[in-house]
Amino acid sequence: MSNYINPCEIYSSTDFLNAFAKNLWDKKIVLFFDEFDKLYNATDEVRNNCLEIFRGKKNTADSSAIVSIVATVTFSIRFLNSSNPHLSSFNVSNYLNNSYFSEEKVCNLFSEFATGRNIKIDDEVVKDISEILTT
Repeated sequence: MSNYINPCEIYSSTDFLNAFAKNLWDKKIVLFFDEFDKLYNATDEVRNNCLEIFRGKKNTADSSAIVSIVATVTFSIRFLNSSNPHLSSFNVSNYLNNSYFSEEKVCNLFSEFATGRNIKIDDEVVKDISEILTT
């Protein structure tokens, strides 16, 4: 197997699951999605399909090279839901418990980042992240 990803086009959940089939990879895969909140403004069809793919990946973990999916957003992940009532909403199943961060340190870190980038980060976002990191 190659150390490099062979480009492929993904148009469906089946394509996605096939592209990351465990037998095609000799290493474990962690996917990082930056600006995942862009999905919030996508059409219901696109958002539902994406969330369904991730849910399907979770349910077929034994056959997938993907061991984790990490998504960053600029608002609370709680607001990113499917319009399909039969599809579970996006959720966080495991919280990171890190005793190295206090609520104050998390708030200071985000404040420094926002100041450095000349941006505003909603206090609720910082609160959600702080709760995850310090709980």
